[in-house]
Amino acid sequence: MATLPEWFVMYARCHACRRQMFIERRNIARRCGQNLSLASLAKRLQCQGCGNRSGNLLLLQMLPRD
Repeated sequence: MATLPEWFVMYARCHACRRQMFIERRNIARRCGQNLSLASLAKRLQCQGCGNRSGNLLLLQMLPRD
């Protein structure tokens, strides 16, 4: 995550219930470390709505830049 530019935001989408949530990258870095890869983060995702842990997606969105 340390190499992901600041103009990208992360979202997680549940495979089971389709719930989508914003992921605060500072919280992830504090809990899991700066060197956590995006692939490792995607494997750790758990839906806060239904508790599903399999097939969840990590989505990246680029914010507009001036």
